[in-house]
Amino acid sequence: MRNTPRPTWGLLLRLQTCSRTALLRRKGARTDLEKRLRESRIRYRLPILGYVVLPDTVGILALPDSLATVGRFVGHLCGGAACAYSRKSQREGPFWRKRAHYTLVEGTALRRCLEMLVWEPVRQEMALHPCDYRWNGYRELIGLRLRYRVLDPVHLSRLYGEGDNLGGRIADSIEVEQGRAKLEDWSRALAVGDKEWMERAAAHLPRHRRNIAPLDLSSGSDLQAIVVANQARRYCLRRLVLASGGMKC
Repeated sequence: MRNTPRPTWGLLLRLQTCSRTALLRRKGARTDLEKRLRESRIRYRLPILGYVVLPDTVGILALPDSLATVGRFVGHLCGGAACAYSRKSQREGPFWRKRAHYTLVEGTALRRCLEMLVWEPVRQEMALHPCDYRWNGYRELIGLRLRYRVLDPVHLSRLYGEGDNLGGRIADSIEVEQGRAKLEDWSRALAVGDKEWMERAAAHLPRHRRNIAPLDLSSGSDLQAIVVANQARRYCLRRLVLASGGMKC
């Protein structure tokens, strides 16, 4: 395990409920979805580095081996959550808004993305500190939750470096990195990474799709993002996945 390389890149998933009223506003609904997230992760053996469950949005950072695995995982999670909610509330109609948003995250940006998910409830003014919010994986990251885990401890140790007091080192890193970019900013991009990686990745896209811009101008972040129109996201994502060679379509 000592010679295991760090993750080279992952996938950020963003799911949104369709109703104007937040369907996950009840604490019990968010707890149920967190439980189904754990079940789906085990069923499809999908390593998860971070997540957050908000009243109207779910963000997940995963390390899939193929886009097909992600599709089955999302289908199982969304379908099960919608059916359970409808049975309990007797509500009819769709639960989720459109399809899940996929954002490719390069290896050097994985920690920043994970820590963005942890701080998202604070940016949404739902908590004063990540430790005050129950549904963001913070307790697992710092080692306070050892049973019924959603996150993958092996891949987390590879991401933050192996050694003693992993939870303490992750907690220190979370306190330092409080970037201003929100989940919405990350999910709007097709891919996020450093400048050198983004230029190589953009070379595999059509010329009129090579729109590279800083992820967050206000904080002076060095991360870059590729932004494309919604109708071209799936095509461009497959092009990037095939070019990277780290994941199957």
